[in-house]
Amino acid sequence: LKVLVDKAQGMLDSGKYTDASMKDLKVAAQGGVAELAKAETIPYYVQGHIDNIKKAMEKLVLKEESKPNPSTPKAKDEGRHYFVPSASAATEKKEDKKASVEAKNKIAVPYRNLPVTLTDIPANEKGDAIRAMVARGILIGMGNNKFMPDVTISRAMVTEVFMRISMDKTIKNSAFFTDVKDKAWYERSVKWASTNGLIKGYEDGSFNPNKKVSYEEFAVMLDNLLKEYKMDLPKVKTVNKADFDYVNDWSRDSVVRMIELGLMKTDANGKVQPKGEYSRADLAETLNQLIQWSDKNK
Repeated sequence: LKVLVDKAQGMLDSGKYTDASMKDLKVAAQGGVAELAKAETIPYYVQGHIDNIKKAMEKLVLKEESKPNPSTPKAKDEGRHYFVPSASAATEKKEDKKASVEAKNKIAVPYRNLPVTLTDIPANEKGDAIRAMVARGILIGMGNNKFMPDVTISRAMVTEVFMRISMDKTIKNSAFFTDVKDKAWYERSVKWASTNGLIKGYEDGSFNPNKKVSYEEFAVMLDNLLKEYKMDLPKVKTVNKADFDYVNDWSRDSVVRMIELGLMKTDANGKVQPKGEYSRADLAETLNQLIQWSDKNK
């Protein structure tokens, strides 16, 4: 990753490429720099940044004055690097573009069996889900060898996890939020989630990354992910929508749908607490169900 970041920076500083074509590479390189600055990481994250940088490099367009002159003898061009596709290269580029479209909007998490040494994982179904997600590298601890299952998830955590499980991690444009600072650990995932229509900011231009996420808020976020990715999960539970009249209008459809799909749970009485906080353990259970379905329907 470091070698690729350095190479990307050299291309950005070369002055050879159009400003428009360098935008994605700038964002991708910044993401790589931020990842390298972390105290620890896992190969899955590193590979994601490597892929983003490579994709951005392929989009670079030479400025007119940097393009090779067809009449110039070949010997004088030796040693220089040009993005001039041949007929076969153009065909390959079309195929790559097609593959990119097919890869977009899919859940894909390579199987891993990472060691799970966290000391506060409960011995129940939620604990099983936590272990599965940590072993796959989808969720990680929060320091001091702790998972902290009861900690409420934040808006930034949701964007980070959604990006982590998505095949395509391309940031379409640099979405601007007044409270999302450069090089923040969630900067890239917030921009990614926003530009993919998964999460919205507030009217004042803020994102509020550290805001705790309620049950109904997460239901809407997850529903947005399924709709954007056209994931047609089967219903596993019959739900009477009228039984959830106490849930806010803006979230009721999503809450009901997530319960029908078995991705979010009710209490023993078949009720939910729409404003109740959604914990990291709850998140692990939801992700475990989603990933299991995705693995079976690749």
